[in-house]
Amino acid sequence: MNSDRLFKIILSDLTSENLKNEEELERVINSDNEIDVKVGRIKSLLNQISLTEISIAKFSNMLTVNNKNDNKNT
Repeated sequence: MNSDRLFKIILSDLTSENLKNEEELERVINSDNEIDVKVGRIKSLLNQISLTEISIAKFSNMLTVNNKNDNKNT
C-alpha cells in the first residue's frame, strides 16, 4: 500500500471519529439526562475530542516534517 494513501486513511479516520464525538456531544448536551450523568458524559466526550484533535495535529505535523525531509534528500 502506498504510504501517502495510508496517511490519508489515518487522517480521514481520525477526522471521522472526531465528527462522531462532536455529534454525540451535541446530542448529550440537548438530552434530558440527569445533570450528573450529563456532566460526566460531556467531560468524557470533550476529552476524546481533545485527544483526537491533538492526534490529528501531531500526525499532520509529522507528515509535513517528513515531506520536507524527503524534498531535501531529492
